[in-house]
Amino acid sequence: MRLYVSNSKATREQVFKALPAIVNLADKSDGAMVRIRIEGSSAAGFDPSWLRNAVDEPLDEADVERIPEG
Repeated sequence: MRLYVSNSKATREQVFKALPAIVNLADKSDGAMVRIRIEGSSAAGFDPSWLRNAVDEPLDEADVERIPEG
């Protein structure tokens, strides 16, 4: 198998438990990288300030490259 793809839904706790598996895959992947798609939804909508501070900035600080969708 040359390409591994998995689409999953996970709770907060499941995400923490799954992180080592994602790291293992990155270790064995070309360039030691994996592609990660993050998607969350909220019927009430996300507060833009919270989203920036709690999600965007930590990803930026981790130097996670953003890949435009399309």
